[in-house]
Amino acid sequence: MTIIEYYSAAAIENAVTSLSFKPDKMILIYDNTLPRGQIETDAQRIYNLLYSHSRNFKKIIPVPVNIRAVRETAEVLYNLAEEYKDCTFDLTGGDRLVMVSMGIAYERLRSHNVQMIRYDIVNGAITDYDGDGNIPLLIRPEYISVPESISLYGGQCRWTRVEYTKAFSDNLMELWEINRKNPTKWNNNTSLVSRMRSKSRNESNNPLVITEDYNFSLSKFSAQERGELDSFVKELIRENILVRDQKNGKEIW
Repeated sequence: MTIIEYYSAAAIENAVTSLSFKPDKMILIYDNTLPRGQIETDAQRIYNLLYSHSRNFKKIIPVPVNIRAVRETAEVLYNLAEEYKDCTFDLTGGDRLVMVSMGIAYERLRSHNVQMIRYDIVNGAITDYDGDGNIPLLIRPEYISVPESISLYGGQCRWTRVEYTKAFSDNLMELWEINRKNPTKWNNNTSLVSRMRSKSRNESNNPLVITEDYNFSLSKFSAQERGELDSFVKELIRENILVRDQKNGKEIW
């Protein structure tokens, strides 16, 4: 069985259907304006998760499309369905334009017994969008662990003994509120904070301190990355998680 999936920034939407239906491969359709490296990295994370749940899963094939060219995308989908006769279109996640393209391609494929389904992540319901009454065999509903979910989004679990003081817990929750806006940058952002960390502490609220390492760290990034990290640090300062340090009478910024 082959799942034809449209890439979604919500990583779990890329994996949930394959977790339950146990295909042997996935065709991952993605907008050709997205960086190929980003897609390959995310595809590897999806593969690692799916393979750990089923040794039958063999590969993910990324396929770029111009999602704004609906009929052109439909033609790509039609050709994929012709090549992979056992395919199922998954509408669980993705752009509405691609869903339109899938609908156009499906109309040309009615005699091919191609399936079109959607998996509801919240309640596990499966919708038969092609209306033929046939749904691919559901092997079993799958659940993933918290570490697996974190890995799927590009994070890592660090298992160590930590003294969970109130100040530590407060800082952690504040960091989460900031990073949840873009979870894929959690590792980069927290790594930067770690490199900026100073031994100096303000005992009243236990903030981190920006030192000269901050400017040194930023020099390693591109202009765009520096801008993103700079915005992140300013948000941390607004939340009083970071404070500016003083050196030779000048603020380090």
